[in-house]
Amino acid sequence: MLQSMQAADGFYEELIPALNRIAMQPQLYSPYMHGTQRIVLSRYPYSIVFRERLHDIRIVAIAHAKRRPGYWTKRLRQ
Repeated sequence: MLQSMQAADGFYEELIPALNRIAMQPQLYSPYMHGTQRIVLSRYPYSIVFRERLHDIRIVAIAHAKRRPGYWTKRLRQ
């Protein structure tokens, strides 16, 4: 259980700064799929997929790299 707590803490420590970078400068990130952008985490096999909107940023998915690409696209219709 200690390892899983350490992994969760490490993931959180990488996730929060990435979300802050998106909030500060979303235009830095390249277009991805279906009108989204993404940032790839460096230490964990995850990407944050987001969509910049007129007045805010919508996080579409925190997507695992081993899952089928675009599995989250159905969320865009909601």
